[in-house]
Amino acid sequence: MTLDSYLRSGGHDGMVDAKILVCVKSIGAKKRISKKTGGESDLVEVNLFDNTGDIRWTLWGETIESAKSWQPGKTILLISNPGYRGGTYSGKGSIGLQHGTMVDVDPDFPDAEWLRKFALRLTKKESLCVEFPEDVFDENVIEGAEHGIYRILFRLAEIDDW
Repeated sequence: MTLDSYLRSGGHDGMVDAKILVCVKSIGAKKRISKKTGGESDLVEVNLFDNTGDIRWTLWGETIESAKSWQPGKTILLISNPGYRGGTYSGKGSIGLQHGTMVDVDPDFPDAEWLRKFALRLTKKESLCVEFPEDVFDENVIEGAEHGIYRILFRLAEIDDW
């Protein structure tokens, strides 16, 4: 199902065997928080999207390791039986792992391929990659700028001033 049908049309409310197909939009930095019950825990917030909307997914503890190989705009996830928490992330709610949640990374079927191509088209529309002068920056900076999760974006007015 789409994110819109999951969030707005009650797909999360009592739906058994709900499956959502999403693409990774961004992966936040690891944060350490203090629990109300004492102790500390690590978390990472992953933003997900499809052609109908976006949602936040919080990974805790050992599940953070799974996200290390994911690439924003490229990794597709099929999430079966996700948990839902309302009222967070701009009022849309957020998803989470629960006992019966299964995650398939980069599934191979027609809808996943369509979403992969959709994400690629969005990336091309939203990004204008600037080439770095080879003699000014070292190779690590150039590699990070070309393949990192943060891209430089310009407005047409800024480009015209060059």
